[in-house]
Amino acid sequence: PPPKVSVSKSPTVPRLTITPSAGAELSAFMLNASGGDSNNLPMMYSFSFSLADAATPTSTLLSTFTFSSQVSVRLPPGKLSVSVAIRDSYGAESTATTTVLVYPINNME
Repeated sequence: PPPKVSVSKSPTVPRLTITPSAGAELSAFMLNASGGDSNNLPMMYSFSFSLADAATPTSTLLSTFTFSSQVSVRLPPGKLSVSVAIRDSYGAESTATTTVLVYPINNME
């Protein structure tokens, strides 16, 4: 009989939350990916952002793939699309994206 080939399914898409959901540019924002699941542990996480309203969005890496499902970051002002990529031990990936509004400091008065 021919050899069996096993294909890794992508991890389930995590839920990405940002705390606070809006804030000033020098504030610390906690990014948390929860609910992602895979039979192929361990899972790794990478976070990035881009300007939500940009004609051609350019992604900026906030953290490379690590085992931590959360990261504290400072974000630039603007309406931002923040994403997390989750990767299992076989390299299969899923992503989740949410939006955060970051105000310039001079608009906080």
